[in-house]
Amino acid sequence: MKVVSKEDVIKTLGDTGNLDNPGVLPVVQKSVGFYEITIEDEATLFSLIYQSHPHNRILTPFRSKKDHFYTVGEVADLMIQNNWTFEAFVSGKIKGDYKPFFFEGMMPIYNNYNHDLAHNVILRPVGERTRYFCPHGTFYIEDGAHRTLVTAYLIKTGKIPFKPLKYFFIQPKQTKSWLERQLL
Repeated sequence: MKVVSKEDVIKTLGDTGNLDNPGVLPVVQKSVGFYEITIEDEATLFSLIYQSHPHNRILTPFRSKKDHFYTVGEVADLMIQNNWTFEAFVSGKIKGDYKPFFFEGMMPIYNNYNHDLAHNVILRPVGERTRYFCPHGTFYIEDGAHRTLVTAYLIKTGKIPFKPLKYFFIQPKQTKSWLERQLL
């Protein structure tokens, strides 16, 4: 893990087009620690926690009333086990709880996979609730979930070999003390 500056993170994300998501810059600007990390093996990649969202609920179904946290490896496995493809999601052919438009951004990544463009995903620490429900997850994917899922899927289906990835790990500013967080 290598310490980097906020400015370096913002510049790299801007240079690579990863600031297109309007929610990314505010998260980075409010963070207090910045690191470049190398994902050096498949197990680490597969242990990242995938974003659970109503638009992709089919990939992160509820296991209990409050539990819908999955690693990217588990999500890729779910796709493979069900013979789901990105094309089928975009076309709306799969029956389930998701929005086809959510998967549209994955198609160019999948169809033209370029390892050089798979870098610069933003990771953050796992929150307490997420850690409780997904104790085997390592970091939460703050931005770059599309790239990460496509990469994991391609590796798990044998279409590409694993190669190390350079990601950013950010440390958000804590707004509440440890005690205040425990009392919630």
